[in-house]
Amino acid sequence: GPAPRRPSTASAPPMPPLDSIDVAGALKRMAGNARLYRRLLWKWIDTESDAATRLRGKLEASEQAAAARDLHTLRGAAANLGLTEVAASAARLEQALNAGRDGTALLAEFETTLARTRGVIATGVTRADD
Repeated sequence: GPAPRRPSTASAPPMPPLDSIDVAGALKRMAGNARLYRRLLWKWIDTESDAATRLRGKLEASEQAAAARDLHTLRGAAANLGLTEVAASAARLEQALNAGRDGTALLAEFETTLARTRGVIATGVTRADD
């Protein structure tokens, strides 16, 4: 007869390599749970896709300290998920704002990095079904 169906966690496809993303490091932090990792990557897309727009609003309102705090949180989350380029770009912008420097160029770089990483995830990672 047919082989018994394995539970869905076992049949979840393995994570593919993703350009500019430290998949191996992130999976290690999640005890190898690719299903959880996929879900968190998509949750990150859903919550942080507009991060650059939100930051721009804070900077235009001269809320540099609030923007720097947001970047600090975002950087930690990105690093945890292996989004090394996003984390590095967020760190550069955070440092500039904390030093009182103009962050316009770095914000544009952050926005580009965010969009590129979002694209890598969206094309390379299947959305978990839960």
